[in-house]
Amino acid sequence: MTLREERLGVWDALVAGHTVSEDRVREAILPAARETSEDEKLCSSLLWAAAKVSRSASPAMRRNLTAVLRYWFSQEGFIEQPPDLAPASLTSAGLDEVMGLGLSWPQAMESVAGNPKDYTALVRVTTLLRKECASAWREMFGTAIPRVFVEGGD
Repeated sequence: MTLREERLGVWDALVAGHTVSEDRVREAILPAARETSEDEKLCSSLLWAAAKVSRSASPAMRRNLTAVLRYWFSQEGFIEQPPDLAPASLTSAGLDEVMGLGLSWPQAMESVAGNPKDYTALVRVTTLLRKECASAWREMFGTAIPRVFVEGGD
């Protein structure tokens, strides 16, 4: 399997709300990630961070991580949301079901039975992921942390 295929498999599990083992990320993704482009390294760092949050954060933060990932991935591809979409029907949805839906943040939160009015959850998860990405970068590559992982470094 290629790095891209492995990474998509892990993202699929995370979007569906599953926990991904550190060993799966380490063994399947990291060796190839070290010998690839800067963009691929950034993607691998984000994946490592998301997998870590899926394993170690509180249940509420893990739920919010799933909502964030569904929100982000739903914005990819050709956006076409069915008019009768019921976010609750996405409870265990993976990448295939989410991509291209163009979910709003409230819909993403509803898909995980979270508070659709809680926009701070998006900020909290993003902040935690930046922190974990910086840690993952140091662990994987041992070089200066990219500015994108520093708070406000967009």
